[in-house]
Formats: sequence, structure tokens, C-alpha cells
Amino acid sequence: MNSPVRLILKNVKTDSNGQSIEAGYKTIDIDSEVLESLLFEPNSHILGKYQVVGAELLNESKLYEVYKENLKDL
Repeated sequence: MNSPVRLILKNVKTDSNGQSIEAGYKTIDIDSEVLESLLFEPNSHILGKYQVVGAELLNESKLYEVYKENLKDL
């Protein structure tokens, strides 16, 4: 990887009252020059530093199609 960035994803399971039951974590490594440049700040005490605060799917249609196909097999 030329521009390695490690993301840690958290999955929180809750009960019917919204209370946390447990949390699971997954770690993934991606190669992204853009993310690497935003996360790297040698003068973070002066300029501040970007941190990952969230993520979302921009296009989940392919994943949804696979999900629907898998439901048919059940």
C-alpha cells in the first residue's frame, strides 16, 4: 500500500429499550491518498487534525440487489 489508512468500524447491538448490549469491531486497511493526506497533520497542535467521525454508503443498490437475491433462496 502506498497510502495506507486503517479504519475501525464499531457495531453496537442494543435491546428494545435502546440500551447497549454489546459492541463488535472490525478493522479494515484501505489505500487512499486523499484520506492519508487529510489524517496526516505534522503541526496538529497548531492547525488541528481531521478525524473520522462517520461513514455512509453512497450507493447501496448493488448490495441491496444481492440481499434480495439471497432472500429468494431462503
